[in-house]
Amino acid sequence: ENCIIGEHKDILPPLGHDWSEWNVLREHDRATPGRREHTCGRCGTVESELFVDRPIRILTIGNSFSRLMRYKNALPKAAGLIGCPIDHVHLYKAGGRLSEVWENRSNEDVYLLESTFTTEFGSDDYPFAGLTSNKPKILDVIKAYDWDIVTLQQASVQSFKPDTYSPYLNNIINLIKTHAPNAKIVWQMTWSYGRFAKM
Repeated sequence: ENCIIGEHKDILPPLGHDWSEWNVLREHDRATPGRREHTCGRCGTVESELFVDRPIRILTIGNSFSRLMRYKNALPKAAGLIGCPIDHVHLYKAGGRLSEVWENRSNEDVYLLESTFTTEFGSDDYPFAGLTSNKPKILDVIKAYDWDIVTLQQASVQSFKPDTYSPYLNNIINLIKTHAPNAKIVWQMTWSYGRFAKM
């Protein structure tokens, strides 16, 4: 503000906002960031933001479609936009199909494990310390961590064939519900093919 007395003029620095305590509008749950707001007591400006109490833990199981979320930084970029850190583990097999996920749930050396963690683990609490291979059993990975989200997908060349989902999808869902009961299961869409595509 300007304070003018005769010929004397002082320019005072802005006072800045005087924020209230955060008011939580929605609590953070396992798969969704919370939202909170605070208000400036001087000018009435309201500012809101998303928040989490810890990184969201995401397991993606699939092929190159879900792998792109890691290598094209789709998940980290999305997390950065909303200020939400993530722990992301991906189980990957080129061309992997739902039938292969189910049939290899207890087999090693099939699905490659790739991971990006925000959490800084100590030597005693790293969840995958017991895994002896970078291509571990799918079941061991599902059981190793308290997942918030697990994503599944079908291979694109089978995505439009209903018979390729049964009984594998229901079996995998039941497996996840048994060993990661807190996880939200999310279906990842693959691209569609043109009407005259040769499959």
